[in-house]
Amino acid sequence: MSMTQGTYIHPNDESIKYFINELQLSGQPAEIVVTKLLAWFDSCVSYSRFDAPYHPLQRSDLDVLRLHAGTCGDYSNLIVSVLLHLGFQAAYAYLKTDLYGNPQDHICAALWSDSRWKLIDATLPYRKWH
Repeated sequence: MSMTQGTYIHPNDESIKYFINELQLSGQPAEIVVTKLLAWFDSCVSYSRFDAPYHPLQRSDLDVLRLHAGTCGDYSNLIVSVLLHLGFQAAYAYLKTDLYGNPQDHICAALWSDSRWKLIDATLPYRKWH
């Protein structure tokens, strides 16, 4: 269970609203929102399962904002919360293989845009959307 009890996403939480306002995401098209989110991950977040006083396997969107650390699933929680708050259709994508066909367990966010799902992956080295 997340350090933030109950759920992993909180699209209407005041912390999410504050984050959205700080990044000036309201009213922006999906491309701008995703570009700004990935830039924030680049400059403010590090990959880690163990930068918390407790060591859950997955943390919430609010945990990522507070700790500035997380894993692929944690990053996806924050992205999905932001997109939902802004009125976009968002979901999760579970990937069983990487782009080379190697087995893996990986989660990224997905955004419905231009009549198709686009993956948003904030985890390095994949950090991009397509």
